[in-house]
Amino acid sequence: MQSRTVEVEALMQEIGLPAAGFRPQVIADRLEHRSRTARPAGRRADVIGSLIGFLTAAVVTVACILGWAISYHPLQNVALSRLPRNLSQYWPVVIYGPWMASSLSVLRAALGGRKVANSWTIILVFAGIASALCIVDTPSTLPEAVVAGLPPVTAVVCLQQMVRQLLAARQVSQDDVRQTPSHRASR
Repeated sequence: MQSRTVEVEALMQEIGLPAAGFRPQVIADRLEHRSRTARPAGRRADVIGSLIGFLTAAVVTVACILGWAISYHPLQNVALSRLPRNLSQYWPVVIYGPWMASSLSVLRAALGGRKVANSWTIILVFAGIASALCIVDTPSTLPEAVVAGLPPVTAVVCLQQMVRQLLAARQVSQDDVRQTPSHRASR
């Protein structure tokens, strides 16, 4: 630490700054603090956090696509009893359209650090509708009802976990910004 103080004093004399009013020890302490906060372990944690975030996004995407694929035909079969065949094949989009738009809204809000209760309500309502209509199309045994109704619920749970990770990552990055001294404070 003493060598840092000597280095700062020498630098001040070299530049031609007056010694009065300057405290080289304070400047040296700030430089030392900056070097301690920029650890390679922090970078490693950032890389691991990014990897976990990527894996979470991949799992959520796969779960949502599989949930959509599994529940598409039961929803189409429910519509087939009421609509012509050419329209019934598109009817599941009526369920998944608002759900997908609200999911994207929730993800965008999470990236911005905001919460959106309205979008979550839409997601829950349409996931409930999708689950109920899928269950209606199955025989009335409990295992078959669970198999039919679970994919929309799984997609909602996965989305909620991804949003929690995004909000947590955003909170950590905001805490890091608050802890990092600004350049103006060091002058």
